[in-house]
Amino acid sequence: MSTAFASSAVASPDLSPTIAVSGVAAASKYRSQREHIVVSYSHHNQEDVAWITGELVPRIKSCGLSVFLDVDSIEAGVDWRARIADAIAKCQHVVLVLTPEWAQSEECRFEASGAFQLDPWGVKQKLVPVQLRDCFALLPEWLRRRHILDFRSAAGREALWKQLLAACLTSLPEEASYGAVSNLTQIAFSTVHSMGELSGLLVPTRKRIEEVIG
Repeated sequence: MSTAFASSAVASPDLSPTIAVSGVAAASKYRSQREHIVVSYSHHNQEDVAWITGELVPRIKSCGLSVFLDVDSIEAGVDWRARIADAIAKCQHVVLVLTPEWAQSEECRFEASGAFQLDPWGVKQKLVPVQLRDCFALLPEWLRRRHILDFRSAAGREALWKQLLAACLTSLPEEASYGAVSNLTQIAFSTVHSMGELSGLLVPTRKRIEEVIG
């Protein structure tokens, strides 16, 4: 949206702590709202936006998942940064639609930083990066180390769609995610996280994944 982990072995994203904690105090007011997937993207290229709203979001929703998209998910008068922070803290996955404009957007990096801190090792697939246009060299080092789905070419896209939707259908168990995430809302974008209690909670919804993959 055009919008360090507590271990010496993990590097934190290159983002200002001031940006990372902005709006978190107000985020708790949205605890009753929870979307499965948050889409992080830049508004600057209308063709990209059309692909997101016309293809990406409908495909995700066709799997029975709810999607947070800033243009239609933020209520009038709401602190938009707090709302986005809360959605990222509570969602199952954040799909990053990577483009040159995304890579150069402070707000998009704010969103990615929050998701990174909730899953710095990538074991829960909190971040699902999709490269829509050339921008790999512009990405921060920590993001370049993640497996990025390459949607730049039309060739092989159906196989990539299966991977993307399978990742979106992988989730934390409800009983674990709601309690843990509601507590995390207040500290979702602080500079240091202790996520030991959430390690190992990755549980794939096997039946739905098999349906998507075929």
